[in-house]
Amino acid sequence: MRTPDYVVIMIGLFFIAESLSSAFASYKMRDCEDEKKIQELEEHVKRFEEKLNKDDNLG
Repeated sequence: MRTPDYVVIMIGLFFIAESLSSAFASYKMRDCEDEKKIQELEEHVKRFEEKLNKDDNLG
């Protein structure tokens, strides 16, 4: 007995959907990590600007 073509196609589509889902999840995770890095850099720049302003006020 031969497996119907639509069953093979459905299994193939399932694996394609799983791989796309995994790729999208890793992309979103990377995007979230980039957001954290951007926030850290913005905080660093803000502290640096405050330090410069403080030094300008002293001297």
